[in-house]
Parts: sequence; structure tokens; C-alpha cells
Amino acid sequence: MWESTTGRIQGGRVTLVAIAWATGEAEPLFLVHVLAGYGVIIAVLFRIMWGVTGSRHARFRNFIYPLPAVMAHLRDLAKRAPHPSLGHNPAGGWMVIILIATVGATAITGLFAAENDVAGPLAYLLSPSLGDMMAELHEGLWGALLFLILFHIAGVLVESFLTRDNLIGAMVTGFKGSLGFDASKPDGALRKLMDVSRLTRLGWSASIGLEQGIRDTYAWFLEQGLDNLRSK
Repeated sequence: MWESTTGRIQGGRVTLVAIAWATGEAEPLFLVHVLAGYGVIIAVLFRIMWGVTGSRHARFRNFIYPLPAVMAHLRDLAKRAPHPSLGHNPAGGWMVIILIATVGATAITGLFAAENDVAGPLAYLLSPSLGDMMAELHEGLWGALLFLILFHIAGVLVESFLTRDNLIGAMVTGFKGSLGFDASKPDGALRKLMDVSRLTRLGWSASIGLEQGIRDTYAWFLEQGLDNLRSK
């Protein structure tokens, strides 16, 4: 389960990283590359702050598990029987931390990198040799980040297949789960007749249309969800 703020931070960070990747080798777009790097740093700092002060499932302490729990989850994953989890699973939680750290380190080293005629905005603070070293470190971290992103995507797909959870959809909507009708329970009904013609003949008419009613109900649901998150 993820709330909207975490989703927005993650979406913004992914977008900025994609822009940085697309403009990294194009010298005419170097300013865009630098601005994307600044944006990444701001997004990382905000995510760190939100991981300390944010809602329940966004806080680091609620998804950073001890090593034995991570190893147990990986063993269950190898047996193709991982236990479902609300929010990040033990391995996924640590992957989030590693990704945040790698993204941040990549952006920060880019500020000090200097190679040939291209230099980061803070490269003047370092000697040419240190600037060149930062450039090599920046490129190395960038390669590691691309590997981690692909590895993370693969892990999400495997976990989704084994647990039947729509993890990719959950990252977008914030809802990790599914809705279904339990035919073994006596309460509820699989289908209902929605014919109100008898009421209409008696003079009744709806004051709110179906579309507006759905919109109002959804808005109320979101408001109640946010109130519950704030109270935790």
C-alpha cells in the first residue's frame, strides 16, 4: 500500500532520471541534464524527509527489515512461495534504500564531474584530476543505477507473478490487492436488479446523476483515507 505523496515522489524521480539519461550524451542539452540532476537531488532529499516524517507505509522504519527477515523472504521466493506483504516486502524495502542512495550519489558526483570541455556546476571547486575522478565515478554509478533499475523491474515482475499481486498497478494507484466476490459467504449478492421504474411511476426522481454520484463517493473515499493516514 502506497499513498499519493510517495507515488508522486517516485514518479517525479523516475521522470527526472529518464530526462538525465536522455540528455547525458547530448552536449547541446547539457543544461537540461544539469537541471534534471538538481531535480533528482531535491526529489531524493524530499523522499528522505518523507521517509522519516511521512505516512505509515512511507516511513523507512516500517519497511526496512533485519537481515534474517530478508534472507527468509529470499528463501521463500526461491521456493516460489513468497508471503504477501502490505507495502514493500523485506527485499524490496532494501532495494528502495539502495536505489535512493545510488540515485543521490549519481546526481551529486555529477555536480563535481569534469571531463574534456564538459563540467558540472561545482567542478571548479576541485582540481582537474579530482574532477576527472568524479566524472569516472559519475559514469560508474550511472551504469550501476541502470543495472539496479532493470534488476528492480525484474524483481517486481517475479514477485507479481508469484504472489498474484499487481505491484506495478499498486505503484500507480497506491492499492495493493484485488477485489472479488466470495461465493461461500451468505452475506451480499453477486448481482442486483437496478430497475427503479416502479419508484419513477410513483413520482420519485434522482437528484444526483449516476456519474456525479460516483464522483462524490470517490471524493469522500479519498478524504476518509487521507484522514485515516493523518491520524496514524
